[in-house]
Amino acid sequence: MIAAIGLFICLSALIAWCYFQWMFRPYRLDLFRHRMFMVRDRLFDEAAKGRLDFGSAVYRQTRELLNTYIRFAHRFSTSYLLAAIFSPPPVPQTLGDGIFKFINEINELPPESRDLVVKTLVNAHRELMSYCMATSLTLRLIWCIVIRAFPEIAFAYQFNQRTSEHRFFFRPPAA
Repeated sequence: MIAAIGLFICLSALIAWCYFQWMFRPYRLDLFRHRMFMVRDRLFDEAAKGRLDFGSAVYRQTRELLNTYIRFAHRFSTSYLLAAIFSPPPVPQTLGDGIFKFINEINELPPESRDLVVKTLVNAHRELMSYCMATSLTLRLIWCIVIRAFPEIAFAYQFNQRTSEHRFFFRPPAA
């Protein structure tokens, strides 16, 4: 009887893992790419309205970042992001100079354009973190433990999900 229960538990875990690997992860990858396309399209639409110049370096770099997220989304994982955060970049000075230059160019934009670019970058990075969280069993387990251990974090997270602009960012206005 105990062997049958053990076999059932192992088989159930194997089925759940297979579902996660071959059905849920590809779905989340497609969803992430779709959301990145929406963020990029919103940036384009706002630039077409004249809020941001198509020829500006900030627009080009922001669009290139979003295209990179779309193109290499299949490579993003928790371990990849942790390695990117904690390992030194191959050319630290050049990379750092480029980031600081990009930030300075954003700060030099008019307030309306700056807010648009910052909102676009925040939405893109939020979607990236959401994708990594959803496709990592380890992070999901850690998140469940954190939510149980610290209920105020759960409340803050739920409040953020309800009020966060990225949930309503692409919804058409109510008629």
